[in-house]
Amino acid sequence: MSSVMLLGGLAVLAAALLVAGLRWPVLLVLGVLFTMSLDHLGRLGLGFLTANNLLKSATVAAVLLRLVLGGERIRLPAMLLHFVPFLAVAGLASFYSPEYVVAFNSWMRLVFIWVFTLIIANVLRGERELKLVVVVMAVVLATISVLAVVQASQAFSEGLLAIRRLGQAYSVGVRASATFFNPNKMAVHLGGMSILVFAGLPSIRRRWFRLFCFGSVLAGLLAILVSLSRSGFLMVGVAALGFLLSRRHRRHALALILLGLLAVTVILTATPYRDPLLDRFGSFGSLGDDSSGQARTSLLITGLYVFGDGPNALWGTGYKGYTRAMQSHLYPLMSHDAYYHTGIRNGHNVWIAILAELGVLGMLAILLFFATVYREFARLHRSRLSELQRCLLIGLVIYVSAKLVDFNLNPEFEENMFWYALGILGALSLSAANAPTDALPHEPDYQ
Repeated sequence: MSSVMLLGGLAVLAAALLVAGLRWPVLLVLGVLFTMSLDHLGRLGLGFLTANNLLKSATVAAVLLRLVLGGERIRLPAMLLHFVPFLAVAGLASFYSPEYVVAFNSWMRLVFIWVFTLIIANVLRGERELKLVVVVMAVVLATISVLAVVQASQAFSEGLLAIRRLGQAYSVGVRASATFFNPNKMAVHLGGMSILVFAGLPSIRRRWFRLFCFGSVLAGLLAILVSLSRSGFLMVGVAALGFLLSRRHRRHALALILLGLLAVTVILTATPYRDPLLDRFGSFGSLGDDSSGQARTSLLITGLYVFGDGPNALWGTGYKGYTRAMQSHLYPLMSHDAYYHTGIRNGHNVWIAILAELGVLGMLAILLFFATVYREFARLHRSRLSELQRCLLIGLVIYVSAKLVDFNLNPEFEENMFWYALGILGALSLSAANAPTDALPHEPDYQ
């Protein structure tokens, strides 16, 4: 009886979302910003039936229905078109993968993400929609950052107990505690959202809302700081350098850096976070010496062994087949992280995982896609854009560049925030499709 009531409730909710999507698809697209922020590791559901996937599915269904009824016209940005070769290679590789069930499910998820990104690009084409994105993203960033800080503080308290009881290292004890959010995933997610909100600051005219957005970015940075995530730290560093080079954002970037340094000083001197933070920052200089860094290095070398094994060099061992293939090509792993790292289905590096699983064909396909993305950046830079569009374009350049660096530490290629940002880029591309692409007189973005 309870199962029937649950399914009935889900059906009613899905129908309500579908009706809302038929009338206002932008509301569902904006709502995804909140659900994907809470939906890490499927915490708001089970399997595919999560809040995030339910909202995405309703959005896709509503837009497709509008398309059938003649009320919607879908345009395909060239950038997303150039991702189709990678989808084709990954789809074929899922059939000969030793983990074909996992591979096919992962491929279907990637196709679903691609379709939703296409919908984002078409729904957010207008200036008003982009303004709503900045507003909603700032509100979500502030809300989720506060929740993440509270959860991290709880984990820190539990970690201190583990340290005193078991004598563990500080960062290990803190990060091993049970939390609602996955520290690495949440830090990278909040990092991307912070970059895009900060990018829109120069275009905001209302002073109170500009202060709110600035405060939400500060909250995001605090959440990243207490997550003790090296991926998050790296993303913040790349973003800070990029915004300092931008004429539009330099003043805000300097203010944010000064406030950030003040916050770090207070945390290091007046809170118990001093030792775990110093331990985590210091680990950047010893990535090849500590057990975690040695395990990552071993996994990278294992991926190269898999890639170099005969025909694997051309078409790979099969999509998501790294875990099975690595057993016969295993480079000795260090004791601390051996089981932890071999339990995931990649080599903690997107590029090595693609090389091992999809071979040269997959690597060429993904390089073609990112080359198209940067070519689109160059085209949009020469197009006539509004102030908000140009500010977001700068933020997207910085964010995508930061993600390319982050892919060396973070295995999440299907990360929701990354593809949402690509959807915004597609929206800018469609908006400027009819604009002249020759050099236009405007103030330089960088100097």
